[in-house]
This record gives sequence, structure tokens and C-alpha cells, in this order.
Amino acid sequence: MATSTKKRSAEDVLTATVQEETKPPPIKIRISAKPLTTACYADLGTVASSQEALKLLLELGNKITPLETQIENVIHLLLEHFNKDSHPTVRAKIVMMLADLSRTPGYDALPLVDDVLTLLSREKSHRVKCELVRLLRLVGQSLSGCLDLHQQLVKAAKENLNDSDHSVRCECLHLIGSLATSDMNIQDDTQEATTSMDLNVQDLVGMYTKDQDPRVRTSAFLSMLFLHQRSPNPSLSLYQRACDALKDDFEGVRVAAMKLIWTLAHLYPEEMVELPGTSSGEEESIRLVDDGFAKICDMVNDISVTVRAKAAGLLGSLHSVNVRFLEQTLDKKLMSHLRRKTTAHERQKEKYASGDWSSGQKWADDAPKEDVNPETMSCINQGACGAFVHGLEDEFYEVRSAAVDSLCELATQSPSFAVLSLDFLVDMFNDEIELVRLNAINSLRRISPHIVLREDQLEIVLHVLDDFSKEIREGLHEALCSIRLATKSCLNRALQFLMRNLNKYPHDRLSIWNCLRHLGSGHPNLTHSLVPELLGTHPFFDTPEPDMDDPAYIAVMILIFNSTAHCPMMISLFPDYALRHYAYLRDSIPHLVPSIPHISHSLSPTKPASSIPEAAGQDLGALLQSMLSKVKHLDQMEQRAANDLMQLTISDLQRIGELQPTLAASSEYAALYLQCQLLLSKILNSEQMTLPLSLSSQQTEETTLAAVDKILRMSFQLQHLFVGSSLQEQAAVFQTRLRAWTLQLVVRLREAMVSTGKKIPPARLCEEYLKKLQLVQRYFSLHNLKPDSFSQALFSEMHKFDPSKSGILSKFLPSVLVHHPLPSLSLSNMICRSKVTIVEPAGGSDNPHRFTARLALALPLDVNIDNVEEVDRIQILVKFPDSEVQLFNPRLSDFKQLGPMKYRLLTEIFLTHGLWSEPCQIEVSLVMMYHPKQLQKSGPTRPSNNNMSEKGTIPLCEPVKVYLMPKPPKRI
Repeated sequence: MATSTKKRSAEDVLTATVQEETKPPPIKIRISAKPLTTACYADLGTVASSQEALKLLLELGNKITPLETQIENVIHLLLEHFNKDSHPTVRAKIVMMLADLSRTPGYDALPLVDDVLTLLSREKSHRVKCELVRLLRLVGQSLSGCLDLHQQLVKAAKENLNDSDHSVRCECLHLIGSLATSDMNIQDDTQEATTSMDLNVQDLVGMYTKDQDPRVRTSAFLSMLFLHQRSPNPSLSLYQRACDALKDDFEGVRVAAMKLIWTLAHLYPEEMVELPGTSSGEEESIRLVDDGFAKICDMVNDISVTVRAKAAGLLGSLHSVNVRFLEQTLDKKLMSHLRRKTTAHERQKEKYASGDWSSGQKWADDAPKEDVNPETMSCINQGACGAFVHGLEDEFYEVRSAAVDSLCELATQSPSFAVLSLDFLVDMFNDEIELVRLNAINSLRRISPHIVLREDQLEIVLHVLDDFSKEIREGLHEALCSIRLATKSCLNRALQFLMRNLNKYPHDRLSIWNCLRHLGSGHPNLTHSLVPELLGTHPFFDTPEPDMDDPAYIAVMILIFNSTAHCPMMISLFPDYALRHYAYLRDSIPHLVPSIPHISHSLSPTKPASSIPEAAGQDLGALLQSMLSKVKHLDQMEQRAANDLMQLTISDLQRIGELQPTLAASSEYAALYLQCQLLLSKILNSEQMTLPLSLSSQQTEETTLAAVDKILRMSFQLQHLFVGSSLQEQAAVFQTRLRAWTLQLVVRLREAMVSTGKKIPPARLCEEYLKKLQLVQRYFSLHNLKPDSFSQALFSEMHKFDPSKSGILSKFLPSVLVHHPLPSLSLSNMICRSKVTIVEPAGGSDNPHRFTARLALALPLDVNIDNVEEVDRIQILVKFPDSEVQLFNPRLSDFKQLGPMKYRLLTEIFLTHGLWSEPCQIEVSLVMMYHPKQLQKSGPTRPSNNNMSEKGTIPLCEPVKVYLMPKPPKRI
């Protein structure tokens, strides 16, 4: 024993010395909430009063749910106290707790039904009855397959429908609508046994649509809706009841009745219904969808704003309505029963035209031929007449916005109706509410394939370009992209307003240019007649060449060049400088200026077409896979040759990304992985890993740690910057990071054993490493992934690792790293990269933003974000000239989603600084936050002041440089 003690190595002695000097780690206390036991509920038997029982029940209800094995005992105790206590509030609370316990996963609530039915049959309190019926409904919904149970519960609910309290009747109707089916029959034994009969569920619920309480009537109609959602064949007999309910005094009943009419109109659109107050006959019947549409249109004039908004919103989804009814919604002509009410003069005129005059030989031959019932006639607007006119003129913006939505939806289905509705839609551009104006602009864009704007209509539309809201202006720019104009004066007028908009709001430059691109490509013939006027050319004199830095001139050229692509005859009208300007604009903004072959040939007639990139881009995908296959056998090559091959492959992958944009993300992903593999190979085969501790220098160790940090940064970029990678590719990234963590631990342990300064204790380093290793192992076991040889070796020996024995780890880990190289990567999916484009501020301006020192400057930001899954991880980074860095959290409401993983950020950041001697540049960029100690992307990432140091940032774009000039405050 003494011999083995003397033979301890010097490294173990140094390790023991360092451990003795360090303090033991603090004891970590884990607090966990114990599950409730039945003893807590047994205290109900010891309470002295109902108030104490209610207090105890409230405390138990706020605690954790008991275990699944204890639920039966808990329910038994609650039922016992229910029978003992006579206070309605306590018993109602017990039933509410039973409802929560019945929904516990794994608990069979079927035995509870018999007890609840027994309690319901002898209960006198209305409040407790309501809770018992609710409990039965929840149990029935959880046991969806027990049809016999549903029949029993529906029958129990039917027996309590005669209760005097409205809440009990409402809850019973809710149960029937949730559990019954349309073909279910219930025995009606309310009278004597000899007169009992089977009553259909729909008829039973329909009886309560005329209940004296409006809340019960509302519940009856809602139960019908629930019933129809579960049953495919609702009865048409409910339609007349719903129509009669439209005149109810309670707005909830009217809303529910409208929903029922809307449902029946969708299910039975072609059924014929008779008009009220007329004799039966084919000429007096109309389709159900037309009649339901007219009934809902009539509710647009309702006294309640809720009913009006709901009615206006339901109209848009009735697409199969007859066109003449749609046209009547925009006309206020007096109607009676969906027929135009003619005047007495018009009736005499028709009689005169037909030659039918009274001879006087027959009694009452000139009497009215139609028996008119005055109770069924109305002198106000009926049916569909003027419904949208009233909706668009409503005093509440909710009704106006819903009317605009429905008008747009119906106009997209009917081109003739779209033409008629254009004037009304354009008038909504002058609405006082911004939301309504924006809705009208988007609606105009949607119906643009069916319309052509006239000059008077265009004048109203273009005045919206002076709106202060940027969202309104850009929405109108998008609408103008798809709108067709009638004459060349319309196009000229649109260009003038857009130029005025550009002069007033220079930040709208890109949106205006994009609008003119679509206007030019959509109106080549109109633009052709305006070319001399737009370019300012003279038939006899040369005009001065415009300034190419003028945004207004660029806008005009974008309009002209996009029209030229569809009408090459314009080229003869161009001055000489226009061809040079085309070449410049084609190179600077190729997404706005199209390729015009006639101009390209005139500029460079000897230059062939760009066939080289096309030929190279045909098999670039196969070339990418072949490059990755070449680096699969690096372990069989010499180290120097393997490193050269990886370096060459990295440069080739970068070149592929430049030639083919669709493969740029995949090639960058593979290049980053190869860079990690190359750095790891260089570090592991360097002399640093083979030198003893006494000969290693601090400078070499710092260089190694810097390389390891670079590998970690690239691994986090591979995980967070790219979208679409498979589980195997993510596992390869995690195993690369695990190697970097292992190498980092080895280098830091060597530092701790050699240096005598203040370093992190080795035991703590090993403990943090083992936590990371457990995270990786848990990820692989969770997703059933097979680790490589290095990770498998660590997972198999992980149970033997002891943080207190850092010397053993420092000897074991380097050998595992050297003998298990990093495997190659194989791409199986198309990968996309997160992309951020800062539109504003554009940068490069020589005019500084001036503000008073120590006060705030509002800097607007307009950013386009693509391929980002979680926008709450995005922050704005500002770097000042004195190397001070600030992070700003944009509000989630500032992100406007444009599509899947595509957003637009419109926000402002407030900057402040001290006094500067001269203007300086600040760098503005967007970064993505991540947790270095977490493997998964999900989780709370909104930073706080306490954990900012625990998070990392990944740059998403190149910084934009903005000039700032804090000026001294004015002295009074």
C-alpha cells in the first residue's frame, strides 16, 4: 500500500493540491411539490361549518391534482360530504371539483354517472342542478363512443327542461346539443303513460326556441347549431323558426338564428321555399339560399351593432346566390317581398299597354286581382335591397369593415358584381378609420382581375397616397401593381401622384419602383404613347441628360423599360443616353429592370448569350453531392492531403453558391461543416496535443482555445441559421460541438494543472462537461439516433466519469479524440438559410442624423426577414464608435407576417449618446439570440438584464452604417 502511494504521478499530486485549495461546491437543494393525498380531502369530515368547508375546498382546488390511483377515493370523499352538507354553494363547488377530476387522463368516469344521476333526481337547488348537468355533459363528451350513455344523459336532460330556472334549462339544452344526434328519439312521457310518444331531438329543442327567457331561446338555437355540426342531415323544419326568431327582442337570439339560417343555406341551397303571405305556386317560390341571403341582408339594418356586424360578415360566404339578389344589395329601390313595389301610375300604365279596360258590364271586374294582407307588407327596405349600401355607411367601423370583406368576397366570385361594387369600394378609401381604408385597399387588389379603373375612380384612389400611414401607402402601391387602367391619361396621372409620393416620403422609394415596374409591364401600349412626354425629348433639339442619381428619373425609366420588354417598338423613341442608362440600371437593380434582348444586342452585338452560367447550373446539384462524396474517406488519406482536399472542397462549395442561388444555403451549410472538420483535424494533429504539460506554452493554449471557440460558433450557426436540415444532419452538428466541448475541457484542464493563477476549478469544469454530455445523450435517445464511434465511446464510459478525478479525464479524452475522427456529412434535404435585408436605413448617406446630446433620436427600421421560425429571438444590435454595443428588443406586434417564415419588421429604436466632436458612423444589424447550454431551439429567448451574459448572438446580416451627430444643447 505504501509502495502504491509513493508511485503516484506528479499530475495526480498537482490535481489533489488544486482540489484542496478550492472550496467544495455548494449543496444544491431541489424543491419538488408532493402530490396530494386522500388525507387532505379527509379533512372535510372534520369541518364545523359550511364556510370552513368552502374555504378548504377552495384551497384544495388550487393545488395539484391527486394521483390517478387516488382519484376514486377522493371522489368518494367528495360525494360523502356532498350528501352531508346542505349549503348550495358548497355542493356546487364539490360538483365543479368532480368535473375537474373526471377529466384526469386515465380515469374511467363511467361509474360516476349513476351517482350523479341519482343526485340530480333529488336535487332542489337550481345552482347545483346546473353544475350537475354540466358534469354529465363533460363526462359524456369524454366518453364519445358510449351511445347508450348519451341516450341516457339526453333523457335525463330532457326531464329537467321544465325547470323554472333559466340556467338549468340552458345547460340541459347545451347537453342535448353536444351529445344527441338528429335521428335520436326521446320518449315524451310528460303526460300520462298512455299518451307517451317518441319525440325527435330537433323537435324537442325547437320547442324551446319560443321560451319566455331570451337566454333559453339563445341556447336552443346554439344547441341546434351544435347538433347540426355532429349530424349530417338537419331538418328543414327549423328554417321557418329561425326566420321568425330574426324579429326577437334579444340580440343573442337574432345572432344565433342568423347562424342557423346561414348553415341551412349552405346545406340546402337549391331547396325551394315559399314566400310569406302568398299562395303556393312555382312563381312564388325561391331558392333557400336566396331567401336566406335576403333574410340576413335585412339584419344589416338591425338596431344592434353586434347583429349588424355579424350579418355583414356572413353575407360574403354565400357564393351561390343569384346575381339579381347580389345586384339588389347595391340598390336602394323600394322592394316588397323581393319584388319591386310599383306605383299606381305604373300599374295603370301596364294596364293601358295591355288594352284591358273595364266594360262596366261585370260587377267588380276592375277590383284588385291580388289579395294584399297589410300585416305582411312593409314600406321599408326589404330583403337584399341596399344591404351593402347600409353596411358601408354604418356609423360603427366594425360593420363597415365586415361589409367591405363580404363585398370583396362576393365580387371575386362574380365579375359583373365586381364592376358594380367598384364605385362603393373606392368610396371607402375616404373612410376615417385606418383599418377600414386598408381593408378597402386590399379588397380592391383582390378584385383587380375583374375591373378597369376609370379616371374619376382613379382620382379618389390616388389621393390616398398622401396618407400619413406607411402601411396604407404601401398597400395602395401593391394594389396599383395589379390594377388595369383605362386610358393613357390615367397612367400619366398615376405616375404624377407616385412622383409626388416619392418627393414627400422618400422612404417609399423601393415600393414605388416596384409599383411602376408592374404598371409598365401591364400597360405597354399606354406607356408607348407617353414616352416622348416622359423622357422630355424634342423632335429638333437635344435635351440635357438627366441625373442618374435622381430617384424620380429612375422611377420613370423603370416604367419605360418594363413596357419596352413587351413593346420593342419604343426603342426607336429613346435618346442615346437611354441605352447607357439601361445598362447601368440593369446591373444595379436587375430585379426591377428586365432583360430586353433588342437593347442588349445593340449594346454588345458580338457578345454571345450568357450560356456559361446556364451550362454550369444544369448539374450543380449533382456536382455538390459528388464533392461531398469525395470527402467521405478522409480517414484513409494522409493528414496533409486530407487537409488540402477539405480546403479545396470548401472553396468549390462557396463557388457553387455563387453560381446557383438555389443551392447557396446547402453549399454554405456543407462548407461550414467542413471548416469545423478542418479545424478539428489541424488541432488534433498539432504538436500541442502531444507535448507534455511542462513544455506547453500559454500562447499555444490560447490559440487552441480560440480555434475551439470558432468551431463552437460555426456549430451554433449550423443549428440556428439554417432551416430544413434532417435529424441526422442535426446530430452530426451536435457531435461536432461535443468534440469541441471535449477539446475545450482538455485544454482548460491542462491550463489548470500548470498555471497557479486564479482559474476555474477542474472539478467544476468536469461537472459542466458531464452536464453537456448528458444533454447530447438524452437527445440521441429521444430521437432514436445512432451516434458515431466517438460519441458511443463517451456514452458507454460516462457512468464511470467522476468530476473530482479530473486527471483521469485529461488522459482519457485526448486519446478518444485522436482515434475517432469526425465523420463526413451527407445532405438529404434542401436547406434554406435565414436571410435578413435592412431596407431602411439604407446607409451610405453623407447627411448625418442630428439630435441633441443626451436626448433620444428615433431611428426607423424597415427589415425583410426570410426563413426564420421564431421571430422572438431576433434583436437589433447597434455598435457605437466607442465600441459600445446595445441590444434592442422589437415588439412582437412590429413583426408583420407575409408568408410562411417570412416577416417584415417595421419599428423604431431610440438612440442616445454624449456630445461628439464630429459626425461618426454607427453600425446597425440584426442578430439572433440562442442559449449556448441548450440543444433545442425552442424555449423562452426574450432576454432580460439578469441572463444576458448567458446567451449568444448570431449575426443575420451585414451591418448598415448610419451617420450620427449629437449636437450641444441650445442655451437660452
